[in-house]
Amino acid sequence: MFINGEWVDAQSGETFEVTNPATGEKIGEMPDGSAVDAERAVAAADAAFGAWST
Repeated sequence: MFINGEWVDAQSGETFEVTNPATGEKIGEMPDGSAVDAERAVAAADAAFGAWST
């Protein structure tokens, strides 16, 4: 996940497998974000909004 200008892991540390839908081949893993992670992202966006809105 990209939060506040950084690639971060999910707070839980959990991940999920990303697969190519055409072949079923595993192509990577991504953090399995939760509501807590969404709240972190929203807080970061809210904090940055002032600088971007002027």
